[in-house]
Amino acid sequence: MTVLHTVRLVLFIVTACFSLIVLGILCNFTNITSQAGFYYQSFALGIATSLLTFILIVASLVIDKFRRGAVTSLVMVELAWVGLLWVLWLSTAAAITDLGIFTSCGYYNTEVESTCHQYQAVEAFSFLNWLMLLGWWCTLLALSIRAASNGISGVWRTPVTEHPGWSKNATSPYGQPSTTTYPTMPSTNYGSPAPGQPQPNYGMPQQQGYGTPPPQQHGYPSPQPQYGAPAPGSPYGAPQQMGYAGQLAQPYPAYPQPQA
Repeated sequence: MTVLHTVRLVLFIVTACFSLIVLGILCNFTNITSQAGFYYQSFALGIATSLLTFILIVASLVIDKFRRGAVTSLVMVELAWVGLLWVLWLSTAAAITDLGIFTSCGYYNTEVESTCHQYQAVEAFSFLNWLMLLGWWCTLLALSIRAASNGISGVWRTPVTEHPGWSKNATSPYGQPSTTTYPTMPSTNYGSPAPGQPQPNYGMPQQQGYGTPPPQQHGYPSPQPQYGAPAPGSPYGAPQQMGYAGQLAQPYPAYPQPQA
């Protein structure tokens, strides 16, 4: 249990006890005045404020005991309802003080003297509840702003029981320094081969650089005429023709020889 959690627990227990005292006294006063046919609105406001305070504080402590990370224990939620309570207690204390039923006590009648002291106790406990709740609200808000400025982005969604407190290097399990990582697409270099791989030509003739011999092209051998001795029986001494792949071509047809 951290120091902040201990301070919160003690403060809430004391506030709940003071709320019960105010609730009991104001209910007694309202019962007495209602028998006379009237009641004070400031007393009704005090009854509603003390009852709401007791319910919220007890519910928050019980839920913290049996469930970790509940919605009622989040920093932003507690700041909301504690802020509402200290405003109500300030209004209650101001309204009862402004009522001015008893300005000072010193009556000879013991019953009136007891009522006067009870009235003053309501005023004192109302102001004490206002000061305690206001102090806790300001402390929690200041520590949360400090934690958020230190990079703990999820401090507002952190349960108060796990608040990082005033430690500068503290971290929260519900929020770390905000770093957004976007997914990266694999780099695809179209037309660029991997290191050590030959350059693809995709059917295009490869260009030769300086000092690089051209590639040898293998095709069908072209027919070359053979000049030499005439083929047997060929007229006019026509040379023998060669076909493709070194095959002998058909000789020229024999024409009739002129008679001498």
